[in-house]
Amino acid sequence: MSFEIRPLLGLGCLVLACGCGAPVPTPSGTGPAGADRTPAKSSAVAGLPEVSPANAPDPVTRPRVRIAAASDLRLVFSELQRGFQAAHPGIDLEVAFGSSGSFYAQFTQQAPFDLFLSADLELPQRLVERGDTLPDSLFEYARGSLVLWIGPGANLPDGVDGLDLLSDSRLGRIAIANPEHAPYGRAALAVLTSLQIAETVQPRLVLADNVAQALQFVDTGGASLGLVSASLAGDPRLAGRGRGIPVSSELHPPLRQGGVILKWARDPTAARAVRDFLVGSRGRELLREHGFQLPEL
Repeated sequence: MSFEIRPLLGLGCLVLACGCGAPVPTPSGTGPAGADRTPAKSSAVAGLPEVSPANAPDPVTRPRVRIAAASDLRLVFSELQRGFQAAHPGIDLEVAFGSSGSFYAQFTQQAPFDLFLSADLELPQRLVERGDTLPDSLFEYARGSLVLWIGPGANLPDGVDGLDLLSDSRLGRIAIANPEHAPYGRAALAVLTSLQIAETVQPRLVLADNVAQALQFVDTGGASLGLVSASLAGDPRLAGRGRGIPVSSELHPPLRQGGVILKWARDPTAARAVRDFLVGSRGRELLREHGFQLPEL
């Protein structure tokens, strides 16, 4: 099945910031205009003690882990970052959010990242097969889930609710992430296929670059409905601006989310510290609190 990407113009102020397109960071830490990048330094993180100048590492040699993260991690990542840097105040984190498939395409050209946190396990595994990763660095850190998000402006027909809303043409556009490069988009398409409505709703689909942007489209009125990640739908800023209906995991393949350390990582030890935090007790606790399911250790 082929899909026509329908760009939405004139959207207002976005409630949720997301990476539109696939940003490529530069070694200096500055990216192109509009790139979705979140540089962070441990001494500047709110709520954490300042690093004493006498004990602070030399800024020239201070470790910094450059992370390419799936957009469904946007909401939880600030807490993960604070927790990690409380335990590792000498390591800076720099993160860019976007679609996992777009990041993968960049890695084939050795884009300057150290750690890849994908919304699936397949893309990190493919990087392993290509020889683009450090040995034994592949890991699974979470399992995602979908919700049907109903926007604040949706005019719901009487007597229609749940996933039946998807097949009601009176509700207009449905936003999903682009299945060609976003794992959540492929999961959303699988849901529509399982419900046997993929063909009939195809003209109503609006394809976003990633799942965070799909949620934006619904929140700003570009679509009435969206199949989005439960982790992003839990944003407190969305309270009173719509509602979510859980989507059964039986309707789509498991969203096993994995990561890998790239072969050209500048500081593999620091990158491994981030990985270990994610799969450790505190990282797992934060992921669970933000709507992720957890793989067995």
